Amino acid sequence: NEFPHRCASKSDETDYRPLFENFIHDLLATVNKPEWPASEMLLSVLGRLLVHTFSTKSTEMSLRVASLDYLGVVAAKLRRDAVTSNTDVATSEDTELDESKLIERLECLLLAYLRRHSPADPSLMFAHNFYIGQWLRDASVEFQQVQQQENVDIDTQTIAAQTCQAKKGSVLNLMTTSAVAAALLSQKMSTRGLTVEDAMLLSRHLASTRQFSRAFDCYLSYILRVREESAVALRTRAIKCLAEVVAVDPSIMSRTDIAKGVRQSLVDSSTSVREAAIDLVGRFILLKPELVPHYYDMLSARIM
Repeated sequence: NEFPHRCASKSDETDYRPLFENFIHDLLATVNKPEWPASEMLLSVLGRLLVHTFSTKSTEMSLRVASLDYLGVVAAKLRRDAVTSNTDVATSEDTELDESKLIERLECLLLAYLRRHSPADPSLMFAHNFYIGQWLRDASVEFQQVQQQENVDIDTQTIAAQTCQAKKGSVLNLMTTSAVAAALLSQKMSTRGLTVEDAMLLSRHLASTRQFSRAFDCYLSYILRVREESAVALRTRAIKCLAEVVAVDPSIMSRTDIAKGVRQSLVDSSTSVREAAIDLVGRFILLKPELVPHYYDMLSARIM
């Protein structure tokens, strides 16, 4: 929480804002790359920090606007990866597997890929071990969530505990090279034909099952909630952030919450907010003609 305040401080000799911007862009560039598994965790922390910063009214306005802008960039990245992850990463044989078996195969392939390239780049073993620790923690968190649910019977908790232990066991079994090789052999898989692009696709698909990849709706709700702010700069920036997200996936303009937010922005008291909303609708209904019925009444009301 201290770093954003340093960015806003004008008394320090060092300008931290370029450093912060470079840090964010580095995280966005490396997230979902198999060599940089910690980028996802750092982006998750960053997202909460950005929300806290632009929601705190005592924070300098320029920093609140910048934080909102950065959150829009992160949300757009999440949406882009969600759209991309719909690509079929499985073979025709894998499509017959249930999701848990498919995840196990992808995890095995990813670890084997990192091990195969570690002689040329020993730092890949740090990524390898990070993934193992991350997956072990995910199994524990999933079990804890079941325990915290109300009215959960003993049988359900027992099954959850057994699933957790089985998941931990399968992950721990992949900690050695021989174990990974044996797992690949037993499942008739090989990493020899696995390219860098294939490894990134594996990493992206595995990330799509984690909590951070599902943070898009949360971030989007925070962006839409900014329309209730009194500061014109924030309301205008929120529309521009929304435009960045819609540029990645215009289909989200059909969502009810988006349409409601745009409708309110079109009748905003500020000219800049209204213009940003009109620009948003005008640009993206051309990309998605089926969206015209959703926004025709809004635009015609503004024209009349």
